[in-house]
Amino acid sequence: MEELQLDENRILEVLEPKRKKRNMFIFLMLGCFLISMGGIAIAPFFGQQGVIVASSFFVAAVIFVAASIMLGKVHKEYENEYKDLISKHVLRASFDDAQYYPLKGFTPKEFRDAHLIQWRGGFQYSSEDLIIGQYVGVEFKQSDVRITHNSGSGRNRQTVVDVDGRLTQFHYKKAIESPILIVTATHNALLETGLSRIKMEDVDFNEKFEVYSEDGHSVYYLLTPPFMEYLKELCKLDRNLYISFDGEYLYVLRSGKGGIFLPPGGKLDIHAEVEKSRKELSEIVKIIEILKLDDKAWKEKITDVPKPAGNTPEKMESALMEMEEKPYVMTKLDVEESKGGNVFLKIVMIIIWFSVMIKILLATFLAY
Repeated sequence: MEELQLDENRILEVLEPKRKKRNMFIFLMLGCFLISMGGIAIAPFFGQQGVIVASSFFVAAVIFVAASIMLGKVHKEYENEYKDLISKHVLRASFDDAQYYPLKGFTPKEFRDAHLIQWRGGFQYSSEDLIIGQYVGVEFKQSDVRITHNSGSGRNRQTVVDVDGRLTQFHYKKAIESPILIVTATHNALLETGLSRIKMEDVDFNEKFEVYSEDGHSVYYLLTPPFMEYLKELCKLDRNLYISFDGEYLYVLRSGKGGIFLPPGGKLDIHAEVEKSRKELSEIVKIIEILKLDDKAWKEKITDVPKPAGNTPEKMESALMEMEEKPYVMTKLDVEESKGGNVFLKIVMIIIWFSVMIKILLATFLAY
C-alpha cells in the first residue's frame, strides 16, 4: 500500500473550474427549458405575433440541445480528473498492488461466468471503473456494471434496467463443488434455472433472502451466523443483492448502488471526498474479513490455533486507522462561500421562473 499524499491546492485548481463550468451548463439548460416552455405557453395570447414569440423561444430550445451536448463532454472531463487526482490515490493507499482502470470493466463473458442472473440476448451491457488489488493476500476485482433491455414496442417501448451497481470478484481459494446463489427476496432480475431453493434456520434471513444450490451441506457450511447477520445489515442499504460461489470465485453484485468514485456537484470538500471513497472501498474489506477468505484465517479455522504475529487483518485495520488520522495536511474549506454560492443559484432560478410568469400574466392582460 502507498501512503496517501494529496496536493489539495492543485486538486482545487484543476477540479473547481471544471465543476463550475459543468454547473454553468446545467443552469443554462434549465433556463432555456423554462424559457422555451414559457414561450410555447404564451404564444397563443399574442395573436399573429405569436409565431414570432414562439420562434424566439425556439432558439432557446436549440441552445438547450447544444448545451446538453457540451454538458456531457464537460462532465466526463470533470469526472476523469476527479478519479485521477483523488480516487486513484485513495485506492492505492487502501490495498496492496492496487490498480485502477476507469475505462475498463468486466467483459460480458466474465459477467455471465458469475451465474448471477439469467442472461438474455437483448441485453445492453456496459462496465467501467475496474479495480484490481489484494487485501491480506486475497485477490479481488471490482467494476461498475449496468445492464438494460428494451421492452414493448411503439409508444409503449421502454428501457428496463436489470442491473445497475458494482460487481466484486474474490479469489475464493477453497473450491466449491456445487454453485451457490444467494439473492435478496426483492431482486428484480430473472435467475438461472437448475438450482433448488434451500431454507436456512434463521427465519428472518429466509424472509429477506433466497438461497439456491444443489448441495445443502456446502450452503450450511458457508453461510455462518456472522455472514448472515452481515447480509441482513447490507440488505438495509441495497435492496438487490446477488451473491454466488462458483468454483474458486466468490461474486458479490450490489445492484441499485450506482457507480463508484462519483464527483460531487457542490463545492469540493477534499477531506469528505476521501472519506467517501474509503467508505465505498470498505465493503471489500468487510466481505474478506467476515467470510475469512484469507489463507491464515482459513488455517486457523481448521486447526484452531492462535493467530501468528504478522500482517493479520487486525494489524491491517490498525494501519488503516492510523493512516486515516494523518493522511495529509488539510486546510479548512470556505463553507460560507459554498453556502453563498448555493443561495445565488437559487436566486437566479427564482428570477428566471418569475420572468416567465410575468410574461404570461402580461400577455393575458393585453389579450383582454
